Amino acid sequence: MAFIAASGGLRQRVLILLACLWASAAAAQDCPPRGLAAPMVETLFTSDVVEPVVRNDRTRNQLTQLATRHTAGHREAGLTQTRTQLTITPRYRWTDLPGGRTCLMLERVTADWRMHAITVDIAAEFPPGTCQYNVVREHEFEHVRLTRGAFHAHVPRMRAHLAEVTRGIGPFVFHGDAQRGGEQIIARLKAGLKPVLDDFEADNRRANSAIDTVESYRAVAARCPSW
Repeated sequence: MAFIAASGGLRQRVLILLACLWASAAAAQDCPPRGLAAPMVETLFTSDVVEPVVRNDRTRNQLTQLATRHTAGHREAGLTQTRTQLTITPRYRWTDLPGGRTCLMLERVTADWRMHAITVDIAAEFPPGTCQYNVVREHEFEHVRLTRGAFHAHVPRMRAHLAEVTRGIGPFVFHGDAQRGGEQIIARLKAGLKPVLDDFEADNRRANSAIDTVESYRAVAARCPSW
């Protein structure tokens, strides 16, 4: 035990400092409240990929405008678009503390990562049964295969990363109501999982760009007598 001798203004500052340290220590003991152990946090993860929807009602000009990648002088004969979504739902308990503070304890995190839309467009100029329709469809479904492959390859990492990030969120104290605490948890989880999402997007672009080249387009075009 240390003994501090002080007088006048210095004594006052020391007393204030000791009071702050005591308050900080007491606040740390508030969460979880005495006699209540922090819960073991459970993670539930699901994932799914929908079946593609084929469209044949948009023109080549319309598909070219929709495409995110453009090759000079090239009009899209087909286009594949996918959308993924990560939904996170935390379950937690909380205790109101003095001074407008809240102790929040995470109990469960449910996360769902899915590819919820796959749209394959084949230009309206090429009706079903034509040579052009068939080869464009084959090319676009190769995009579907590559994108699905990239997604499935990252599912195990997403599951593992979710568990790791969740373990790092212990009981914490904040100013505000429980809803604000839930929003903080979701923000922390999304920030922690963002590297997985970024890697998936990068790998997906890399895989698909390999068949979106001038040489690839020429090989597709060569399979039909006219376009």
